[in-house]
Amino acid sequence: MAIGRFGSLKFKVNGSQQFTFSSLTMEQGLNIAEHTTPGWKGHAEVTGEKLDEASMHVVLMVELGVRPYAMYQKVRKKMRYREVNYLILGNHKLMDRRCIISGISENFKTVLWDGKVQGLEMDIKFKEYN
Repeated sequence: MAIGRFGSLKFKVNGSQQFTFSSLTMEQGLNIAEHTTPGWKGHAEVTGEKLDEASMHVVLMVELGVRPYAMYQKVRKKMRYREVNYLILGNHKLMDRRCIISGISENFKTVLWDGKVQGLEMDIKFKEYN
């Protein structure tokens, strides 16, 4: 069963494979310009909306039925090629527009003597893109 997706990257949990995230954070906001008035308090003006952002923490382990390094390379390729897609959770778009992967932070937790990655954690950042 798919929990969500970003293009062909599907977050899912089933009997043989678990590729999902342990936390998902969203950030939205407004752009606010401050105008000063000499001798008085200034005033604020909303100049527009900030681009929505999301981040998720992903744990990849061989024991969960995934190949950690191969999945990491897949996510990295989507970022490098600037793939633009909707970030979907269930059947809902998390952002008004499509987005890109704006950053990846990885932590190689378990690497065997021959260089095979058994466990890896990633933080993936997404940003709205027009």
